Amino acid sequence: MLDIISSSDYNFSIRINALISAKNPLGGDEGQFISVDLDFGDSKPCSQCKIPVKDLSKFNWEDIDLRCQYDSKYSPTRIKREIANKIRFAICNGHIRSITSVVFDKTGIYKIADKPVFCVGKEVICSPLLDKSSLEFNTDKVLERMDIDTNLNEKYSIEQMLALVSLCHEPGMVILSQVAVYLMRHIYADIGIKPCVCVFLYGETGKKKTTYSSFLTQIYNRASGIKNPVRLNASVPAAVSLLAEARDCVTIFDDLFPADSKNIRNKQEETLGEIIRFIGDGTVPAKVRGKNVKTFEPECGVLFTGEYIVGTGSDAARIFPVEMQNADGELLSYFQENPLIVSTFYYYFMIWIIEKYDDITEFLKAKDDEYHKSNFEMHGRLKRTLYFLDSSFACIMCFCTEKGYLSVEEAEEIQQSFQDIIIDIALKQQHMVDEKIPEATVSDDYLSYIAKCYNDGTIFYANNYNEYTEGLHDGVIHNGCLCLRGEWLSKVFPNIPLNKIADSLTVQGALVRGKQASKQISNLKGKRFYFILLTALCNRTENN
Repeated sequence: MLDIISSSDYNFSIRINALISAKNPLGGDEGQFISVDLDFGDSKPCSQCKIPVKDLSKFNWEDIDLRCQYDSKYSPTRIKREIANKIRFAICNGHIRSITSVVFDKTGIYKIADKPVFCVGKEVICSPLLDKSSLEFNTDKVLERMDIDTNLNEKYSIEQMLALVSLCHEPGMVILSQVAVYLMRHIYADIGIKPCVCVFLYGETGKKKTTYSSFLTQIYNRASGIKNPVRLNASVPAAVSLLAEARDCVTIFDDLFPADSKNIRNKQEETLGEIIRFIGDGTVPAKVRGKNVKTFEPECGVLFTGEYIVGTGSDAARIFPVEMQNADGELLSYFQENPLIVSTFYYYFMIWIIEKYDDITEFLKAKDDEYHKSNFEMHGRLKRTLYFLDSSFACIMCFCTEKGYLSVEEAEEIQQSFQDIIIDIALKQQHMVDEKIPEATVSDDYLSYIAKCYNDGTIFYANNYNEYTEGLHDGVIHNGCLCLRGEWLSKVFPNIPLNKIADSLTVQGALVRGKQASKQISNLKGKRFYFILLTALCNRTENN
């Protein structure tokens, strides 16, 4: 029902379209507004606007349209007051259609009238059961934008996304499942289980850890390019502020590397440790480094990248490490040239989540019961991470089967393969939980063991860089040094961080350092090695 207000005291009529009650999706009141059109009785378009109800008495109608004029016999203040009273009368007598305007400021899943909706930037995906007749959505405050390729159908987007994941099989599946966990965060919360997943993607420099993980995890604004993640040398308060803004997504903290400076290493590891505990425990402390920070629950997951892993005991139980594998650079470049493949896949998956919300809820409940009855002998936090990754990946497989890309048998086979991978990772990580890693000191004699391996042929090295083959050789002889890959050192000394080994070798005069503990060999595409002097190895052998 429309009310029209007019008078000879002014040269326009006011058509009242609706009373709008603005609320944020979490239920907070954002105020009431009147939607009106101004008509001057001519052929020109009406002027439209929304006016706060609380400002009606003092509202300047000429601010909407300069054509507004008042009868000079009366003061403008009196006329404005009379217009406001007429509008309030129409509101009180129920003459105006009422609309609820939901004002979003962040992306993610919300409940409107107890029905799920997914804000994906400027669009809101709604449950088919939601009555939208008296609703409108306002996404003006949302900074994110869902960039998709409308030429890609669901089936093709699935095919392409699985191809991208297969470039780095194990990390690809783990990262995809982590993103899915946080796209469905609200559903997990509905059944009383709040996600707390920290993935650690580790591997030597040059393996495209940052490139690959950033490309897989960024959901919004992809047409503007893939954002560079925050580095771990950021302050703890800065990291916390970033996490406070993130919702229903995965945030990346980049590049834990064995820096030469002990202060830099300590700062990186301190930031990493704080974030791990923040996500794992589900709250941020009231104070971080003396700065007041409002306590809140995290609504995002975290993925770290780095060259070495830290954490023992309960901290180790809070992280899920996965090793980066070599990616086909040519195929990765293809996906980088077509960045909307990823966001289009996520868009279709989001629609499916809302359509199947109740079914997914029941499935996640049943999966949780299954994990409670399982006999995995591992820390409770690790077991919980397994549940999140396993259940979210199962939902992805269900999506792929319902859209006709995978058969049920194919999906079950892939799911079983994924379960084997994550269980194996979790059981290995359990050793880090159980075993207290000894602190490496300058007195730790790693050099003697490396010399022994060098002399008895345990180290498979190339005689020069022309003979070196990545993945086959542990190192190479170059510039009077045995240049070892960090992977070999991590394999031989599995419980010792690389920077601790490097410190010990440095004190013993055996390590040739650059700006970092490791150095690049330009003839091998800048791959990094630990340069150990051959003379130091020979002297150690003679002394032993």
